[in-house]
Amino acid sequence: MTEYKPFDDLERVDLESFRAFVARYGPRIYDYVPGQPFITASAIVLNPASTKTLVQWHNLHKQYRQWGGKANPATVNQILKEKLGA
Repeated sequence: MTEYKPFDDLERVDLESFRAFVARYGPRIYDYVPGQPFITASAIVLNPASTKTLVQWHNLHKQYRQWGGKANPATVNQILKEKLGA
């Protein structure tokens, strides 16, 4: 993150905010603690030929969406392998 160059002023503000968040919480950035900010992430999952997209049904919004949620690097690959067979 220290070498990244923001695209524009809006991205610069976001990057500064994210850097301050990481500096304050360190390895706890992945913890979900009420009242503490946490990281979320989303992903577009494609097949090797990039001809198909994997989406999931979102019960709350009643529509298909890309994969996403609270970021936890230890579980991303596990979810794809166990639940999706990917």
